[in-house]
Amino acid sequence: QAIRSFNLVLTYNPDHADALFLRGYAKFQLSDYYGASEDFTKAYANNRFLTDALYYRAIAAIEMNQYQQALKDLILAIDIDDRQGEYFHARAYLHTVFGDTLGAISDYEKSIQLNAANPGVHLNLGLLYLYRKDYLKASDHANKALIIDPSNSEAHLLKANIAHFQQQYPEAIKEYLSVLEQD
Repeated sequence: QAIRSFNLVLTYNPDHADALFLRGYAKFQLSDYYGASEDFTKAYANNRFLTDALYYRAIAAIEMNQYQQALKDLILAIDIDDRQGEYFHARAYLHTVFGDTLGAISDYEKSIQLNAANPGVHLNLGLLYLYRKDYLKASDHANKALIIDPSNSEAHLLKANIAHFQQQYPEAIKEYLSVLEQD
């Protein structure tokens, strides 16, 4: 229904950037990543400040395993507007795909500065610190995720894994049981 409505708008104004973006977003929601990407490209071409078109084109590219293209789009989006935490969050994910742990940590930290209320960023950062064996920072981010969402089973799982890695088995078992109770 939304796509049909935006098609109608675009019949009368084919360069309407917002209609192109929203039609692309509707296609994105339907997992038509190629069609969404085309609309995001046209939307951005008609409005060079529509950085969400670059962001969603990057997310569509990630879904299509086009990581280099996604990274280019996120770098451009951040160059234009560096106030969006989700842009840094997505780019941090790509840093991990490319094996750049320090770049990922830097972008996750920036994402938290811009939006501290995202438990997913804290969890991802906590996992990176866990793999770096920095258990104090990993635990800190797990706890921050739990403050944001006390019933977050992934945060309890992270805490369990941290305790397990530190050979604190009674604490690990307690957290694993908490995860099992929730899920």
